[in-house]
Amino acid sequence: MRFGSLFAQIGSVSPQLHPSSLMGVGIVAATCAAAVVVAGVGAAPSAVGPLRFAWANGSVLDIRGRTYVWCGKWDDGANVRTLRIQQSSPFSPPWWFIEVRLTLARRGRRIAFPTLFGRTATMFVAYPRRQLEASADSERSRGSVTILGDVSCRPGSPVRLSVRTSLASEEAGGPSVQVSGTFVGRVGTTAAPGVQP
Repeated sequence: MRFGSLFAQIGSVSPQLHPSSLMGVGIVAATCAAAVVVAGVGAAPSAVGPLRFAWANGSVLDIRGRTYVWCGKWDDGANVRTLRIQQSSPFSPPWWFIEVRLTLARRGRRIAFPTLFGRTATMFVAYPRRQLEASADSERSRGSVTILGDVSCRPGSPVRLSVRTSLASEEAGGPSVQVSGTFVGRVGTTAAPGVQP
């Protein structure tokens, strides 16, 4: 359970990025149903993406908040060049992220879940109030992410990927979540708050 201790500390941890530090940075207000691009001065819009999130019974899990696309390290801090996509944050759940090892982010590449070994690609969705911590790293997860176009870390470059997966809970008996759709966005220069950059 990679994020369990983080959730336990949410009330006592202050985010390193204050909202005022995001002024002038290109960011996106997005929902699962629609997205609105808000371009700041001197920066490209970060993302647009209608991924659909649903509970096991088919009802929609509505995730709102800014979406960030950037290149950084793997979420555990490992020095692996990684495409990072994240909507909202641990400080404003529900939230989700996708990571893809940059050397694998080539057109036509399909990465199957679960990803039990190595750092290839992963996805995580969390909503602590509903006891949801679902991950592609869970052995009960199924599905895949497919890269629809070569990915570059150059700011403003396009990111297109298709997701169709069932993410299982990281805890026995916890809820799962279904994710489907095509994410379309652009690489930005700002890492999302609340996670390793």
